[in-house]
Amino acid sequence: MNRHYMKEAAPARLAAESTRYFAARGYLLRRTDEAMEYLVSVLPMAVGSVDRLEEIPDRLRFLFEFDPAAALTRDEVASVLHESGARQVIAALSDAIEGPLKDRESFRAMANRVKERTGLKGKALFHPIRVVLTGEGAGLNYGVIARVKPGYTWSEALGAMLTSEVDRWAPIIKAAGQYAD
Repeated sequence: MNRHYMKEAAPARLAAESTRYFAARGYLLRRTDEAMEYLVSVLPMAVGSVDRLEEIPDRLRFLFEFDPAAALTRDEVASVLHESGARQVIAALSDAIEGPLKDRESFRAMANRVKERTGLKGKALFHPIRVVLTGEGAGLNYGVIARVKPGYTWSEALGAMLTSEVDRWAPIIKAAGQYAD
């Protein structure tokens, strides 16, 4: 299915048609109602930025695979962490999330709180947020990213970053401290 048809298709159909590609990458182990509902919820992030149905899982890879150590080896991630103000944005992020970031409005409200706290805007604000939440230095539009990983709101995922999964996320935070300002 190409981009034209993907834009016209219902999200449930896209989810059904793309399951084989998610399964081939190991992202979908069983086709349950819950799994299909999750795929439907995340497909809008990718549909507008891919040309073919089989490209969707690669575009959404960050939802299923997050490896901070690997992320830090990529130039586009390291360069974001070298940017002036990145450390301040990352530090302000945890306090700025006041609930689930499940839509564009809640994301913008969080970003505005970080902006107020740091005085940063544009790329200086959004690039570090993207690195922390996705492990990617470039890619998806922030306003449409619904969840960091299945079943977690962004707030819960960031809370995990600061508590039980700190070892998994610590390299990004540590790198930001080494590189910024």
